[in-house]
Amino acid sequence: MTDLETRILDLLREAPGRALPVREVHRVLTAELGPRTGSLSQFHERLRTDPGPLLMVEPESPLGDGADWPADARSEYERALRDAGLETEAWLTAAASCSDPRRESPQAEVAASLLVLWEAADGRPALRAALASALAELRSG
Repeated sequence: MTDLETRILDLLREAPGRALPVREVHRVLTAELGPRTGSLSQFHERLRTDPGPLLMVEPESPLGDGADWPADARSEYERALRDAGLETEAWLTAAASCSDPRRESPQAEVAASLLVLWEAADGRPALRAALASALAELRSG
């Protein structure tokens, strides 16, 4: 396991529901490590390509690729979708095989169950979207 993966797992252990948005993890790591973290898109792609002990919960975006959308318009649309209860942001958590079997709270139990369901829902975008929203709701309280 790399130092970066170890640091991300530390952040996840401290997080409500043991999950964090990729954007938030990137922000923290950039503050700690500086430019070697890379841009958000580079960081996201690195995690998508080689997640190691991490699991990326990535709902299918109703924006499609969104690469040619202006950043302000994309952010505003994503915010409107989140306000409507549809999660569009990618989240990170530890892969189920890395989870601590000793759960510390009911919230951690629910998060672990959602992650098992996420892994089993491969190829079902609607189900994964619902699970990603549930994970985000769990974290927000």
